[in-house]
Amino acid sequence: MVLIAAIITTSSSSQTLDGDTLVRTLLMPQTVENTKMSSTVQIVKTPDTLHGKPRLEGTRVGVLQVGELVRQRQWSISEVADQLGLDDAQVRAATEYYDEHPELMDTLRAQKEARKRSVTQQSQAE
Repeated sequence: MVLIAAIITTSSSSQTLDGDTLVRTLLMPQTVENTKMSSTVQIVKTPDTLHGKPRLEGTRVGVLQVGELVRQRQWSISEVADQLGLDDAQVRAATEYYDEHPELMDTLRAQKEARKRSVTQQSQAE
């Protein structure tokens, strides 16, 4: 089962569908050989991938990972795209989701730190 957290396309309107599916649109034109094309980038949450954390559909790349590289480490969109095997639109979509959900990102960051502490404690106990 796939739960869609956000769908980001290239038009310029926003709407909420049936209370669960957030459809947010951004202006993200891509030029390929002088041809404009629109892309749809989906941020999804699936329980069997990344423990249900938001990620880019079709990848195991989490929104938190992308957002931290762009916002905290100050990597450029293209640097993140190159390093993670993404395109610029995917990085922009993940960064936008990261920016729009600060409480969720704080929770995910806290969970990540708790896991690190637990692993460190376990390895020291052995």
